[in-house]
Amino acid sequence: MALRMNLFKVPKHKRYEYTPRYFNPNKEELNKRVENAKVMAQNDPEGAKARIASRFKRGAGDTKTFELQRKKAVYRQNMLLVFLIIVLIFAAYFLVEFYVPDFLEKLE
Repeated sequence: MALRMNLFKVPKHKRYEYTPRYFNPNKEELNKRVENAKVMAQNDPEGAKARIASRFKRGAGDTKTFELQRKKAVYRQNMLLVFLIIVLIFAAYFLVEFYVPDFLEKLE
């Protein structure tokens, strides 16, 4: 094995040739949706499986929609709770105002 040493000849630098590709997320999503629609439109078992799977993934797949639905549900629950508290306060006031004086008179 002979080691070659070039004292006067310096090796040239290696070039890295990279050509960036353009990435359009909207186009990629559109292509994915079109492919999913084609699969779901089929009348074979694979199409049926895809339709069933898409129904399961609807809530979990889109986080913005899921978050919006969750916020609406929480708001609705909070409004129901406030409404029930107000109704209970009025009911308690009605009971105290009309029945407590009669009850106290009967106790004396």
